[in-house]
Amino acid sequence: MDSLVGKIGMSCMNMALSDFYATHPHYKTRLVFNTKDSMGDFVAAASAGSSSHLL
Repeated sequence: MDSLVGKIGMSCMNMALSDFYATHPHYKTRLVFNTKDSMGDFVAAASAGSSSHLL
């Protein structure tokens, strides 16, 4: 998340999570973003992120 786009995107996602939990304070489960540098291979990064929940 060193690029400007990455920083803005992460900031937006964090704000969205904060807004969601502010309007739903009774939710006990919390999401945490685990970020990793794609090293420029965006297809592999997207593939790894979308298939990890299937294992």
